[in-house]
Amino acid sequence: MKIDVKLSLDKEFVDNYGKKEHSANVASGWVELESAIKFPVRVLQSKESVAFVKYPQINKDGNWNNVLFP
Repeated sequence: MKIDVKLSLDKEFVDNYGKKEHSANVASGWVELESAIKFPVRVLQSKESVAFVKYPQINKDGNWNNVLFP
């Protein structure tokens, strides 16, 4: 399976890394699977310095649900 990932680091995160206040958005970009499915992803960092990937979500009746699952 061909997987193509293109991510760009967030400039604000890089400029302020190590400071008390910095952006939670680490990087953003696209994942493409077999030239058939393409979706956006974001790499975020929690206040506890734990990084995670955020997939596309949809709001149904006030609840956010992932549209895609790895």
